Amino acid sequence: FMPGNSNVAYAERGGRFYRTLDNGLTWSLITNGLPTTARSRGVIEVSALDSTLVYFWVANGIVNRGFYLSRDSGATFTTMSTTPNIHDYSTAGSGTGGQAWYNKDMAVDIEDAGVIYAAGVNIFKSTDTGKTWTISAYWVNTVHADNHELIADPITKRIYSANDGGLYYTDDGGSNWTDISGGLEIAQIYKIGASRTQKDVLIAGFQDNGTGNFNNGWYTSRGGDGMDCEVDQEDSRYSYGALYYGSIFRVFNVNSQGTIAANGTNGITEAGGWVTPYTLREGLSSTMYIGYKNIWRSTNVKTGTPTWTKVSNNIGGVNNRNMTEIENAIGDPDILYISRSNGQLWRSDNINAATPTYTLNLLNQLEERLQPLKQTQILHQPFILA
Repeated sequence: FMPGNSNVAYAERGGRFYRTLDNGLTWSLITNGLPTTARSRGVIEVSALDSTLVYFWVANGIVNRGFYLSRDSGATFTTMSTTPNIHDYSTAGSGTGGQAWYNKDMAVDIEDAGVIYAAGVNIFKSTDTGKTWTISAYWVNTVHADNHELIADPITKRIYSANDGGLYYTDDGGSNWTDISGGLEIAQIYKIGASRTQKDVLIAGFQDNGTGNFNNGWYTSRGGDGMDCEVDQEDSRYSYGALYYGSIFRVFNVNSQGTIAANGTNGITEAGGWVTPYTLREGLSSTMYIGYKNIWRSTNVKTGTPTWTKVSNNIGGVNNRNMTEIENAIGDPDILYISRSNGQLWRSDNINAATPTYTLNLLNQLEERLQPLKQTQILHQPFILA
């Protein structure tokens, strides 16, 4: 809303700017001074110090498109800057990366309407209404990556950032940031694994907060995003975690032993899904199966450098589809179930053979066989009790 006048409000949709003058009854698309070609997302900010100022920051895909300012309550805009790429991972915004679709927000300083903070992976600051930018918080060593919301507190004058690591604030203009996330038990767990031989031995993969092992307390075994994970069912000293796209590492006791599987590592030549599934063989935990776009198998995952063999070839003719889950049958370790991102469920009855074979699961076949019956309408005479 426009400060001091709630009849005037501003909204964004798909990187386009809209304004209402009648408290939302009608809306107008504002194009004066704004880009008309493709854009993806924008955020809006105003200041109580000058109610006519409206900031509009627009992204194009994953990167910065431009930073715009209106001095007439959103009727017209002026381009303040299009560089640097303040969505980038670097401190200078000099790269071509970014996550505008995922994290993007901004806040105006409480005491100076010309000072603004823009947040993405990092937090950048401008002291001249968006003409120039400098880094305020770097994701590597200052504030956790992926900032989703910035709030300026009118009482404390602090700028707060809510991000994938919790909650931070600055009270000195962004020179220093304080982490106040202690006690917030809010981590998002992708997957969790538990020991079958020893209680209270766990491993969990956390969204953007690493992989954590629990054994008489929690410790972090790998940073980044923690994905699928598993504890060795025979020897709980061994456990396995993963980063995105199937970069799997091994842990022995409390020590990470490094990556054992990934695209381009130890003979593997493909990546998998964001959360790539893998599982250990039942009754013989030195064997592991990974579901990339194909099934890969190793029979020596506990050794220093495991070797991997691709044991499927374009299952179902959908080699561009990632696998979403794989599971070895407890009662018969020669059976492996596989689900794919196209909805198919496959099964191998000889997954440990030199060249395993795969069949489309009965559920899929049954669906196909029942289809003609679904198209047949059967009428039932109602039974009426007198």
